[in-house]
Amino acid sequence: MEPAQGRFDFSLIDRTIKQARENQLKVVFLWFGAWKNSMSCYAPLWFKKNVKKYPRCMTKNGKPLEIASPFSDEVFRADSSAFTALMHHLAEVDGSQHTVVMMQIENEIGMLEDARDYSPTATRLFNSTLPAELVSYLKAHERELDQNHQGRHARINMDEWKILHVVLYEYF
Repeated sequence: MEPAQGRFDFSLIDRTIKQARENQLKVVFLWFGAWKNSMSCYAPLWFKKNVKKYPRCMTKNGKPLEIASPFSDEVFRADSSAFTALMHHLAEVDGSQHTVVMMQIENEIGMLEDARDYSPTATRLFNSTLPAELVSYLKAHERELDQNHQGRHARINMDEWKILHVVLYEYF
């Protein structure tokens, strides 16, 4: 869709919409953007080649993965720019006919090979203090958040991401 940064080719999108209309169908697009089932395999080549600008996640052993870092402002900007361009295009070509009825965003983002990103940036953030607003909210809403988790809400009594991570991992 973006063979060169900032240059978009929506021909596949347009053909999909055209064929759906010809067959009286509706379309739900799935936006993978920078991630698809954790991997960044659908990201454009210019993005994949520039690991310095668009850093990758790392395993605990320092192995780089084919997963764009969710902690990179440049990754966010590239993903956001492409998504915005696509949504503007859809509004332009389908704003009145509504063949496209939904956009599912970032399906199944996660990590493979490790439970989290161990890059230096991710590790620094993981070891940082939780925002006071988040801790306050969690403490103030313990009972609501615990509706189906048999009293585990009492463990929401921490100030570090690594502890919160363990508690949330148990929930999901």
